[in-house]
Amino acid sequence: MSQSDIAHPDTSHLAEKFGAGVSAAVVLGAFVGVVATSLLGVTTGEALIVAVGVGFLVAPLAGIAFSERGE
Repeated sequence: MSQSDIAHPDTSHLAEKFGAGVSAAVVLGAFVGVVATSLLGVTTGEALIVAVGVGFLVAPLAGIAFSERGE
């Protein structure tokens, strides 16, 4: 292993892990948002806005969590 490999970890692998975390958070946020809004009995448009909002608010945090997670 060269000094360059030690100083600069595989960024594509890190980006993959970050992307997986972001994708998972968007899907999970959308699911939780739809379930929550259906339980509250709001309109479809409001459910979509809440679902997208929850997913995109949590997405960066989940991406970082996934990329910091060990192998």
